[in-house]
Amino acid sequence: MQSRTPESPDRPRYDYASMTPDGVRRAVDESIDAADGLIAQVVAVAEPRTFHNTLAPLMEAVRFVSSADGVGATIGWVHPDEGIREAGAAAEERTERWRTAVAMRGDLAAAVRAYADTDDAGALTGARRRALDLWLRDFRRGGHELSPEAQAEYGRLRDRVTELGVVFARNLAEWSDPLELGPDDLDGLSDAFVAQLPAGAATGSRRLPISYAVVFPFLEQSTRRHLREVALSKFLSRCADVNRPILEEITSIRRQLARIMGVDSWSQFANEAHMSGSRAEVMAFIDGLTPPLQRLAASEQAVMAELLVANGETLPLLASDWPSCHERQRQSLGVDFAELRAYFPLPAVLDGLFEILREIFGVAARRIEAPVWHPDVLVVELMDDESGELLADVYLDLFVRDGKRPGGWQAAMEPAVNEPGRPRRPASIQLVLNCQAPGADGAALLQFDEVVGLFHEFGHTLEFGLVRAEGAPATPEWFEIDFIEAPSQIMEHWAWSPEVLRRIGRHHRTGEPPPDELLDRLPEVRRLNSGTHTLYFFMLRTLVDQYLHGPEPVDAEAAYRRAFAVTGFPFMEGTFQPSSFDHIVAIYDAGFYSYLWAQVFGDDMFSAFREGGLLSGEVGRRYRREVLEPSWSVPGRERVERFLGRPPSDRAFLERLGIADPA
Repeated sequence: MQSRTPESPDRPRYDYASMTPDGVRRAVDESIDAADGLIAQVVAVAEPRTFHNTLAPLMEAVRFVSSADGVGATIGWVHPDEGIREAGAAAEERTERWRTAVAMRGDLAAAVRAYADTDDAGALTGARRRALDLWLRDFRRGGHELSPEAQAEYGRLRDRVTELGVVFARNLAEWSDPLELGPDDLDGLSDAFVAQLPAGAATGSRRLPISYAVVFPFLEQSTRRHLREVALSKFLSRCADVNRPILEEITSIRRQLARIMGVDSWSQFANEAHMSGSRAEVMAFIDGLTPPLQRLAASEQAVMAELLVANGETLPLLASDWPSCHERQRQSLGVDFAELRAYFPLPAVLDGLFEILREIFGVAARRIEAPVWHPDVLVVELMDDESGELLADVYLDLFVRDGKRPGGWQAAMEPAVNEPGRPRRPASIQLVLNCQAPGADGAALLQFDEVVGLFHEFGHTLEFGLVRAEGAPATPEWFEIDFIEAPSQIMEHWAWSPEVLRRIGRHHRTGEPPPDELLDRLPEVRRLNSGTHTLYFFMLRTLVDQYLHGPEPVDAEAAYRRAFAVTGFPFMEGTFQPSSFDHIVAIYDAGFYSYLWAQVFGDDMFSAFREGGLLSGEVGRRYRREVLEPSWSVPGRERVERFLGRPPSDRAFLERLGIADPA
C-alpha cells in the first residue's frame, strides 16, 4: 500500500481493501515522522521568520497527521477485521497525543509567537491570519503561561484523557447484548422489521440487536409494554459496567485540568474556544429554552397518557411508552412510516439526493469503483458541476454490522489541499450510518429517520468537501464545535420537505413515488411532540454534559438522574445512559448543547430558502460561497451574517418548535 502522505492532486486512491494492522501502523508512523520533520524545521529557523518558513510548514505538518486519521481513527471505527480496528484505535490515540503534544511544545510556541510579532505576520489576511490567531490561542490553552511543573502535569493529564477516550469508544463499538424475542414477543412488529432480525436460539424466535437503528423502531411498533421497557433499559445502559469508571475518571481529570488553567470548570475552559464563548452563555441558552419546551412537552405527554389509558395500560407514561404513542399519533395523521419505508430504497434515495445537490449547490456526484474496507461501502466523487473539478471522494458506509461503531457520523479521512498556484487536491471523506442491512429480497430500505440522517451527514460532507480555505484545522476546536452542526441541521429541512421526498422516493418494487397522503402532512408530523423529542434526545444529554463538566464535582449517576427529570418521565431505575455517551468523551465534551445551538443557526439560514425558493440555485450557491467554502477560516457568526445579510435570529427555530412568542 502507498504511504498516506499528501503529495499530488492526482494521487492514487488508498487501497483500503488490502489493509493490514502493520500497514496501518506503518502509514501512521510515516505521516507523523514527516510532520515531526517539518516542525523541527520550523523550530530551527535562523533567518527572519516569514509565513513560508514558519506557519506554512506547520500547516503542512497538520495535513500529514490529518491524513493519518484516514488509515487510523476512521478505519478503527468501521473495519470488519478486529486486528485492523485495534490498530486503528491505537493510531487514533497516537495522533490525538501528537495534537496535544504539538500545542504544548514550548519551542514551537516560541517560534510562532516570534513570527506573530513580525511585519510579515501583521500583513496576513484571510485563512492565514485566522490560522495564526488560532495557533496562538491553542498555545495559550496548551499551558504555555503555566510554570514548567504545572505544564508537565497538564500534559500528562491530557494524554490520559486521550487514552481513556479511545478505550471508551472501543468498548462501545464491541458491545453486544441482544434481546431474545420469542414468537409471541413479535406482536405488532411489521413483517419487514422482523425479517431484518437475526434468528434466535429457539424455533421462531428472533434476536433484537441493541442499537438505535433497531431499538427505536421496536419501541414504536411493539405491543409488549414490558419488552419495550426492557429494550430501552438495555439501550440506555450499554457498557455500563466497563465505561462508567472510565467516564468518571475522564470528568475528574477534566476538573483538574480546568483548575490548572485557572477557570472554575471544564465547561468554561472548553466553551471559551466555541462560538458561545463561555459556560454562562451556554447555561443562559439552556435556561431560556427549557421552560417553554417543558410546557410544550407537558401538554404533549398529557395527550399520550390518554392514549395509553385508552389502550388498557396503566399510568404513569414511561420513556419507553412515548415512541409507541407517538407512532400511533403519526399514523392517525395519515403518515405510516413503516409504509413510507418501502419508498426509500437506498439507490433511489442517493440518486435523488445527488440531483438535489446539483440543483441547489452546483455539486455533481457519480459513483465510482475504488478499493474499500467492506463490500457494502460505496464510493462517490463530488465534482463542481460547471468546471468538472473533483472536490471530494466520499466513502459511504451505511449498514450496521458487528464491530462497527454505532451511530452516524462524517469524518475527514484526508483533508482537501488549497494552496495558491497549485491544483486543488480533493478531500477524502467517510460518511457512516448504521442502517439495517438489505433484506432477503436484496432491497436496502431506509427508515425515514435514516433518510434524515443521510441528509444530515451530507451537510457535514459538503462543508468538508467544498472547503476553499488554505491549510487544515489543527484541532476540532477550530471548527467552533457549536457551529459545525449548523450545515448538517440545515440539510434536514430538505429531508422533511414533501416536494423533495416526491423526487427522491421510489417504491422499491413499482418505482412509484410516495402517495401524497403520506407526504402532505409531514410538516405537521415534524411538529408532533417536538417538545418531548427535543427534551428527550437533546436536552437530557445536554444537561448530563453540563452537570458533569460544571464547577462542582458531580457523580455521573446523580448527573444522569437530575438531567432525566427534564424529560417529564419517571426515572428508569437501573439504567445509566452516560456509559454510552461517546459524544462527550470525544469532541463534544461540554459541547453537546451544540446540536440545539446549531439548530438555531441552521433554521435561521434555511429561512433564506423559504424566501428565495426551496430548491433555489441562486440561494444555494450563495450559501455554498458564504458558509461552506470558507469553513473554519471565517467565524460561524460572521458566515451567517454574510449569507443572510443581517445578524442571526432565533425566530425561525422557535417557530418550528411552536414556542415562538407572537410577532
